[in-house]
Amino acid sequence: MNPMRKMAVTTAGAMLAMITAGFAALGVLPEGQALPIHWGISGEADGWMPAHLAIWVMPLTVLATAAILGAATHFEPEVDGEKRSGIAIRVIWPAMLVLFGVVQLMIVAPAFGWNLSLMAVELALGVLFIVTGNVLPKTRPGLVVGVRLPRTLANTDNWIATHRFAGRCMITAGALVIVLALAVPAYAGLRTAFIVAATLAAGLAPVIYSWRYSKKA
Repeated sequence: MNPMRKMAVTTAGAMLAMITAGFAALGVLPEGQALPIHWGISGEADGWMPAHLAIWVMPLTVLATAAILGAATHFEPEVDGEKRSGIAIRVIWPAMLVLFGVVQLMIVAPAFGWNLSLMAVELALGVLFIVTGNVLPKTRPGLVVGVRLPRTLANTDNWIATHRFAGRCMITAGALVIVLALAVPAYAGLRTAFIVAATLAAGLAPVIYSWRYSKKA
């Protein structure tokens, strides 16, 4: 089966599972009940939406994200019969679907009396970082995946070096997010602040690295 078709099938399966969970929640909730769709830095829900709308937030997010990735990838040139970003997306996308699925569980959890915490989302995010970090060194200049800067797009050596470094940054950030989520489960605010800092550092460090690499070349 074509790799992109496999992704479409996986995406459809994930959406079906999310929608099924949503309708199961509607089946046990009183009419007019609200469900959470946003959580504050403390880990407590601070944004709510009527249940019949809330259950669609993540399935539609998945659909929109898949459509954007698919459209962007469509215009990329092929390398050895596959789109340039195809391999990276095929690896990263399932991890993203897991993250979206965990958020959907967070949304419907109150309907079933489940006490899920943001730790579940943080663990899924950490895994996504690690998966992304592992695949970044294998990428080459493209439209979708990577540190897309003028200097990396114009120089393949810069791209390769930058993405090897970016991969290590993402893996380190992901591992630290997971460790912190497990080590201090009672401090949601501290974990959230660290995740923001780790995300910014993992995103900005490769940009600085790429600039320094270009100066040495």
